[in-house]
Amino acid sequence: MKAHTLSVRDTTVTIYVSTGETSPVEVTFSLPLPSGIHGSYSIDIYNNGNVAYTQKIGSGESVAGGSVNVTVKGKEDRNSDYLHHK
Repeated sequence: MKAHTLSVRDTTVTIYVSTGETSPVEVTFSLPLPSGIHGSYSIDIYNNGNVAYTQKIGSGESVAGGSVNVTVKGKEDRNSDYLHHK
């Protein structure tokens, strides 16, 4: 049945109700890094003020002047506007 159409009386209409959650999704961030960095670093991604994901960089020299890709996996809650990290 198309949206905004009428049905004949006594027609069976099935309505599906969503739980408001999607299948797990991945979001990848590409973070540019300055040249000339040295030492080790930690990239922390926060959700609602809490650390949801951490990626360690053991050698700044190996990524200096480039970028680091950080992939976060989680479930999106369609009743809100943030990603739930699982």
